[in-house]
Amino acid sequence: MATTPTMRQKNKEYAKRINKRGQSAHLEEEDEKSGPSPYVVGFLLFVVLGSAVFSFIEHLF
Repeated sequence: MATTPTMRQKNKEYAKRINKRGQSAHLEEEDEKSGPSPYVVGFLLFVVLGSAVFSFIEHLF
């Protein structure tokens, strides 16, 4: 079965882009901004330290 001119053109465009897969400027920006935000770290510290203080006070009384 012969291919249509439209399919041949799309195949050529696809062949040109095949090596560019997975390369995105958006992914590079995401790598720079990795890790938890300061708010998340603060919340976790509040929960952990708050429960430790509460446990200590409960142990005294």
